[in-house]
Amino acid sequence: MGKNKKALKAEAMKKARQKKIIAAAACISITAVIAASVIFILLQSSGIRANADGVVDLTSLSFTMKAAEINRITTRPNIYLGKTIKLDGFYYTEYDSRLERSHHYVVIQQVDPCCPILGLEFICSGDRIYPDDYPAEWSEIEVAGVYGSYEEFGYPYFYLDIDDIVIK
Repeated sequence: MGKNKKALKAEAMKKARQKKIIAAAACISITAVIAASVIFILLQSSGIRANADGVVDLTSLSFTMKAAEINRITTRPNIYLGKTIKLDGFYYTEYDSRLERSHHYVVIQQVDPCCPILGLEFICSGDRIYPDDYPAEWSEIEVAGVYGSYEEFGYPYFYLDIDDIVIK
């Protein structure tokens, strides 16, 4: 009977190791695909990828490509200043108690809780009054606006100057 228990325990440990190896290989594969996508984007032309209308349209991109483009926009903002950017995602707002006002964002879906949420701040220059004329938080939205900057507390911040929020 003792041999049977040992054999069963050894088999269970072997299966557990196999599952861990498969999970690690899957994580490595996903990371490699994301890294390859980012490298592919970075190796493309350093110019802005705008459509025929001159709009940087991120709405048709996959999550990975959209994340790479948002990362590019936020790490190289001066390239995009004055350009029109179109982005879809989820509405998120955050209250800044120092300034006593809310900041509004369009964010893309978060894949992993360890990673920060990616997105762009927007300021609606239309007639919308917060919170009455804004969507519910985490609503799916689409915005398009000119990429600009402002300064707070001595630091530059970048945003989309939009006219309207399209709720999907």
